[in-house]
Amino acid sequence: MKNEPVANVLDETDLALLEQLQRNCRQTVAQLSEKVHLSSSACHRRIKALEEAGAITNYVAKLSSKKLVSWETPRLQRWSDGSTKKDGARTSRRRIGLPPTEVQ
Repeated sequence: MKNEPVANVLDETDLALLEQLQRNCRQTVAQLSEKVHLSSSACHRRIKALEEAGAITNYVAKLSSKKLVSWETPRLQRWSDGSTKKDGARTSRRRIGLPPTEVQ
C-alpha cells in the first residue's frame, strides 16, 4: 500500500488530521483527537495508518526567515573576517536570542 496513491481513500477525518499536522506537527495526540472529534486511540491509529500508507513521510520544523536572515549574514561576515567557527556560532546564537551552547 506504500506505493499506491492514498488520496482516493482519505476521508474527511483523515484530511482534518493532515491539516492539523501541517499547522503544527508537535500537537499531542490528545490535542489532535479533540480537534478532529476522535478518541485518542482512534486518532493515534489513523496517524499510524497515514504514516504506513506514505501520506505522512516526515515531521519538520518551519524556520523563521526573519530570524535566520539576520542570523546567517552576520555569521558569514564574521567568518570571512577570520574569526573561528566557534566564535561565529556563539555570536549567531546571541543575535537570534538563543542561549549560548558549547560548539565543537
